[in-house]
Amino acid sequence: MDNIQDVLKRARDEGKIDATLLPWENKERERDARALDDEQTRDRAVQLQPRPLAISEAFLSDMQRTVENLKTEAGKKKWSVLGFASAREGEGTSTLLAAAATILAGRGDNVLLLDVHSHRPALNALFNKALSPGLGELLANEVDFDNCINSIADRGLDLLTCGNHSGVSSASDNLSALISEKRDHYDWIFLDLPPVIQYAEALGLSKLCEAVILVVGANKTRREAVRATVEQLARAGVPVLGSILNRRKFYLPEGIYNRL
Repeated sequence: MDNIQDVLKRARDEGKIDATLLPWENKERERDARALDDEQTRDRAVQLQPRPLAISEAFLSDMQRTVENLKTEAGKKKWSVLGFASAREGEGTSTLLAAAATILAGRGDNVLLLDVHSHRPALNALFNKALSPGLGELLANEVDFDNCINSIADRGLDLLTCGNHSGVSSASDNLSALISEKRDHYDWIFLDLPPVIQYAEALGLSKLCEAVILVVGANKTRREAVRATVEQLARAGVPVLGSILNRRKFYLPEGIYNRL
């Protein structure tokens, strides 16, 4: 004998009953509709982000939470001039800075990025902009601000690339004056700093920031290097706003970590 579900399915297929009367099909439609709405909402949210660099959805989700924490903690101190630094090269500092700035700009904040890492400038490549003219030429009074600023996606995100001059750190007084002048025009000013324990000028440049965000490479940066970096910043009187653990690996499914 056929069960009631088989009978109802045949009646639906023969046009004898409206499919909307079948409870399990209603549930499936409602689930599909919710999934479509969720997907469309996520797509709209991603499209609203002016993302000139490639950012995966998982990375974007992590960075959105990081940006919320950044805004909360910096807001308590009314800090808006922040440096992004690491202990050594290759920790992903420039990429994280660019992602955070892109998210903030997508939410309506005006952000100015300054690439002061003259040894290995990276922001120009991330945003597909020319290296020069940039900050070096501006500080050397070879160009004015309007002729070297790069507007990214016309969404409140401006970039001063490093330029071809290697003496950005030697012009710290001019850089300090530039930051003081521009902080009233931007909600945030982010400096892409050289690694703290690799380059002597890193601490001097860090002092131009109200606080520093320390980027730590997961399974890469040694604990001793992180400790030395924090100690050097402390001795220089530079507060560490927080740290970002970059390139972490999930040995369990990520969803489980999110529930821990």
